[in-house]
Amino acid sequence: SLPNLTHLILRGNRLSGISGEVVRPLIRLGNLDISSNRFRDASSVIAALGLAPALRTLDLQDSNVTSFEVPSRFPPRLSRLVLASNPISGLGGAAAFFGNIRRLDLSHS
Repeated sequence: SLPNLTHLILRGNRLSGISGEVVRPLIRLGNLDISSNRFRDASSVIAALGLAPALRTLDLQDSNVTSFEVPSRFPPRLSRLVLASNPISGLGGAAAFFGNIRRLDLSHS
């Protein structure tokens, strides 16, 4: 357990998913860079991260994300979401959950 961790970089590790149980103990995690991985569905990743109460920045750039649907949970403080350089076909109804988002990067997507 790493309760004081505020920044975590897992860029380029060929990850395809994240478990909420892994994230739950990271109560101070504010910035997570999981770019350049193999997530296809951003919604399942974001739902797992809904258990990270302090998460403000999430970087999913270049992670082969093709879909983004309404997640079952959403990190309550998330204000910056990077989805750049992903082959996303659309955001569906997920845009309704972007109330706290101040910066949404969809460049090259």
